[in-house]
Amino acid sequence: WTLNGASEWENSSSTPITGTRSLKHYDDDTEETDYIYHALGGTLGSGETVWRFNLKNGGYDPSGNNSFWFYLTANNTTLSGSAVDGYAVGVNLTGTDDYLKLWRVTDGAAAATVVASTFDWNTNTLAGIEVRRSAAGEWTLKYDGDGGVDNLTTVGSASDTTYTDTSYAGLVFKHTASYAGLLRLDDLTVEQGGSTPDFVAGYSNRLVGAGTSVSVTGLTEATAYYFRLTAEGGTCTSGYSPTGMVNTGSSVL
Repeated sequence: WTLNGASEWENSSSTPITGTRSLKHYDDDTEETDYIYHALGGTLGSGETVWRFNLKNGGYDPSGNNSFWFYLTANNTTLSGSAVDGYAVGVNLTGTDDYLKLWRVTDGAAAATVVASTFDWNTNTLAGIEVRRSAAGEWTLKYDGDGGVDNLTTVGSASDTTYTDTSYAGLVFKHTASYAGLLRLDDLTVEQGGSTPDFVAGYSNRLVGAGTSVSVTGLTEATAYYFRLTAEGGTCTSGYSPTGMVNTGSSVL
């Protein structure tokens, strides 16, 4: 990870979100916009890309002067500058309504809102965030209002294929002197699948209803099949289970 300043961010053991440490903004008692980034590489067209992380602010209500967003993709390392193109998710990159949103960013400014939620980010809010982007350009925003990704609410989906560059990702924090140091990030993962898998006919994103089992037909003998599950309840959708594998047997002659 690369910091915009030598001491603007720290790997802190002070009240971590999970585990024993979180990425924390350093309290330098100054008003500025700080960022931290990491090189990714690749392209969004290579497969479904999934970002997940926990984000928590401190004892302040976000505003135009105290706001934060995570660049899912960026073509430039100066994340606070006017040359950045990409996509970002967060609060008040533009505007002051404090709602969690996903934006397309052009020349360092919000060019379009791709998906907007009504999740109002308040004082000391912890939220788990998941963003998915299919290889074809369909974006989906989800959040968990108490952190983690075990109780995700799906906000919505929208298509945007303006940018496919994934050179960098990183966190931006615009803050006044009073609230320096009051932003934490944890449990960040970025995953990308390969080519589109071959699904058993009728079982891609299949809703199986209530119960704990389902019969799958149309399988081929002596073949490995992979599966994963997600649970739904009302407007909430869980994250995916770990991927399982089962081998079908051979015919007995």
